[in-house]
Amino acid sequence: MSLSFTKFINNAMPNLAADPHQFDSLPNTGQDMLFTYQISQSNPYALRHDSFYVGGVVENEKMSEKAFKALQKNDVLNDIGIVDTTKIGPKFTGQMAFLPQNRQKILINLLFWWKEECVRLARLMGQEEQLVQRVQALERGSEGEVKGEIEELKMEIDRVKARIGQKPSERGVDSQGNAVTDPPAYQP
Repeated sequence: MSLSFTKFINNAMPNLAADPHQFDSLPNTGQDMLFTYQISQSNPYALRHDSFYVGGVVENEKMSEKAFKALQKNDVLNDIGIVDTTKIGPKFTGQMAFLPQNRQKILINLLFWWKEECVRLARLMGQEEQLVQRVQALERGSEGEVKGEIEELKMEIDRVKARIGQKPSERGVDSQGNAVTDPPAYQP
């Protein structure tokens, strides 16, 4: 690891005049881009070696891969890339010393946000699976009077699929103007 005087000074003596929260939060565009990228993967729950670049935590894919490997080494990510936020401890800043302090904060925000997204996705995908199973059961015993119920269930499946694919910036209010409470609060 090389020593950079600029990184040392920026981390040791941050600009006291700057807004402390200006550059340490995960931007909405980063959330949207990472969400869109992850949902297109075969396992959307597992972060990949380039996820941190896509999410805007680092400036290039090489640094993203370095962060990915460091997180795996310290068990914050398992072998396939699933986040375990309980492994983020007091030594995290030393383990990720190659990242400036504000990027480390963005990374931590991303990891906790993604854990919440995984809870949301699992809940919605489970809901979709239950609805599909219910439709299949009704179609096996199909009678004239259950056709309306099947159609209602299929419309509900479409609504759940739309919520699964909804970017974080598109959430907050549903089509009827009601507040949406996704994702549920994550409890470590």
